[in-house]
Amino acid sequence: PGLAPLPPARAAGPHVLRAAALADLGGALHAPATQQGYFRRRWRLSVLRDAPPALPPIAGSPRRVPRRLIGDLVHYALRWDDLETGAVSEALLDAHAWALGLTQTAQRRSALAEAGRVLAAVRRSQLYAAIREAARAGRPVHRELPFVYPLPPRTIHGVIDVLFQQADGRWAIADYKTDRLGADETAEVHATQYLPQVALYAAAARDLLVTDQIDVYIHYIQRDHTVRVAPERWQAALQRIEHDIRELSRDEHEAG
Repeated sequence: PGLAPLPPARAAGPHVLRAAALADLGGALHAPATQQGYFRRRWRLSVLRDAPPALPPIAGSPRRVPRRLIGDLVHYALRWDDLETGAVSEALLDAHAWALGLTQTAQRRSALAEAGRVLAAVRRSQLYAAIREAARAGRPVHRELPFVYPLPPRTIHGVIDVLFQQADGRWAIADYKTDRLGADETAEVHATQYLPQVALYAAAARDLLVTDQIDVYIHYIQRDHTVRVAPERWQAALQRIEHDIRELSRDEHEAG
């Protein structure tokens, strides 16, 4: 009897991915050489081994609030703040901080104060003004918009910070970043490592809205600087995602 046909080769890397993991993919490929190892380790742990990039400290131990948690608080506030007044419920933020594990009162107050300073910077930005103007004019503004996007052989899911319609009718995505850039780093160069992530956001929005004309804005809160990613740039990045996932996953498997 003949041999049964061989099963198709498995795709390198996981079949289901979080869009946020694509920031590590971009960092492993496009960050400065001195930082690429850090992003490769994050990719290896969180994506290939389904493990946390770092173990959290023991609950109740004194520690500085990680920037990741500050960023989470800021994104949560931007989801629920009143675009007309910029106000957000303090009780709501306090409850979310508690849910993030900030159970010590002094630590939680420190985190909320830092998140408040970051939020104030966001609300002074031109990008936030454009989003607020869209809401006031009655144009669509969608915040913290979840999506699932098929990118065979994978499925990628994530959350878009803001999807809104601009005054000229074109749609735009706003992606907020809380990174602290070095004195010699430019936002335009740094944004390259986020291209795979925002390309997925734009592709998901494209399928929803049935239009390729979607602008992407990566806003660096600490710099109060917005980088515009033109449609042709994110479309080119989208075409490379599967290739880059395979290459990085293969390299990390071979490295052990």
